Amino acid sequence: MFETDTFEQVRDRILARVSAMFDKREGAVIYDAVSPAAFELGIMYRTLGWILHETFADTATREHLLRRASEYGVYPKPAGYAILRAELEGVIVAPGARFSLEDSELNYVVLDKYTPQGTTWDGISYKVQCETIGAVGNQYFGNLLPIGFMPGLSSARLVELLIPGEDVEDTELFRQRYFDSFRNRAFGGNRADYINRVKALPGVGGVKVYPVWNHDMAPQKLIPEFTQEEFEAFLPSIPEVMFPWLEYVYECATKLWFTVGGTVKLVLLGADYAPASAELVNEVQTAIDPERNHGEGLGIAPIGHVVHVFPAIKRYITVEFSPVLKAGTNLADLSWAEAAAREALEAYFLSLAITWGMNNSDTFATTFITVRWAQIMNVLMDMPGLLDVLDLRVMADEWSPGGGECACGCMCCDNARDNIQLHPDEIPALLEVLVHDPA
Repeated sequence: MFETDTFEQVRDRILARVSAMFDKREGAVIYDAVSPAAFELGIMYRTLGWILHETFADTATREHLLRRASEYGVYPKPAGYAILRAELEGVIVAPGARFSLEDSELNYVVLDKYTPQGTTWDGISYKVQCETIGAVGNQYFGNLLPIGFMPGLSSARLVELLIPGEDVEDTELFRQRYFDSFRNRAFGGNRADYINRVKALPGVGGVKVYPVWNHDMAPQKLIPEFTQEEFEAFLPSIPEVMFPWLEYVYECATKLWFTVGGTVKLVLLGADYAPASAELVNEVQTAIDPERNHGEGLGIAPIGHVVHVFPAIKRYITVEFSPVLKAGTNLADLSWAEAAAREALEAYFLSLAITWGMNNSDTFATTFITVRWAQIMNVLMDMPGLLDVLDLRVMADEWSPGGGECACGCMCCDNARDNIQLHPDEIPALLEVLVHDPA
């Protein structure tokens, strides 16, 4: 708005108001008198422009965006530490013991023994936390070296990511979440409330919320199609101990008391945008609605809400092609082309996974990811050293969660040049890259 109000423009406007009978040339008294004031006014106009820019959330820099959003109770998601599983053999390790990852600058501290739900401790697995905050803790595995003397330790390895660490929320993602908060207000366990509260938990990168869900149970099928007399005639044929239970079930069904209202299904991605680990699913389940106290309101979920938490599902995809290489490119060994293609495709699939979850302005969880043949062609064509891509085939494993064909009916190789529409709970994952000699 104030871009034209520069020192020169302000000075010239002031001089234009001075009568022509006076000397207004550079070096004249009047010129020298008004120039300092014009310079200061130019600074003032620039400052006004900056204030205007920082006032509104769509243009504000991070510092002032955070202050604007805090007025409405919206805060950026903080960075989190990665939680991993380590295998420590030869000695029982106490919480607080520290290790360093070989050939890296990362250190880890033991939190506790790692015992997956429903199992017993295997004697060597421990839950450890990376001491460096952020996503860097998700990326490295290998041999661990004890920090300090640890007699009896025979082997120490970092083997599995349990809960992904995450960097502080990106400014543009936070800006979008701030605007989303106005489109669909979170309140009292509605869809937006679940999305906001689940995504605020450590290690969660994306969530889909399915309301009134209960393992696809249809309550209308529980309504009796027979009369009270027929029901009573049936009772003598069953053990007497079952009478009270059957009578109560019959009463509830006839009065339409059976319902899936208050049941919720949550599907999760970790902060690394991979399907949530069993540990993360258990952590979120306990935080939202503990399994032993379903519906009692002992977690974040309101009283009466029965919540079930599941991880998203990977759909494995194979990409096959023959490259036409530019002059001077190594034709004898195509392993470089396979490695470059894998890196590029994994980046593309990650970009799709980032869009998988719901924002609180979304209405339905049934939206799906489409892996596009043309987009994969574009990704491969951007590889250095490639002139063209021939015989590109994109093939998906058969969809297994519900059995039968996948959501788009692609059924692996039958339509290898078509787009692949995934199930709403699926994200793409690269299984294999096959590079053939174009000759």
